[in-house]
Amino acid sequence: MRLTISINREINELIGKIAEQMGTSKRNVIAFALAEILQKGYSFEQLEALREKINLDSQTTIFLTEEMAQKIEQIDRFGLSKRTFFGLLVSDYFKKNEKDFPLAGDIEAKNNDLSRDYINTNMDEELKKK
Repeated sequence: MRLTISINREINELIGKIAEQMGTSKRNVIAFALAEILQKGYSFEQLEALREKINLDSQTTIFLTEEMAQKIEQIDRFGLSKRTFFGLLVSDYFKKNEKDFPLAGDIEAKNNDLSRDYINTNMDEELKKK
């Protein structure tokens, strides 16, 4: 099943960086998050608070397995479209867990460290004579 969702632009960029670091696609990262999101429940009040707090200004498409598609069809979306409902949940998930994902820029900074490191080794006297 193909699912198009609206997500926050900053979150979309974060997902892109996470996917790049993991060596996978944004679709897989979002699908992984959805699997975790579907285990939790959300109330109408929580969704309303998310609607006021999160600006959904970017679109992305993911493909779901039949099993996940069936779960999605059974969820009460409180009158929201799939695009908006799952966009809010995905954006909220990544916003709340942002600090748990090392950013690509942090990794690049570590890889570009040109300072010298030294390794000390101890040699056996017998080996040194050879």
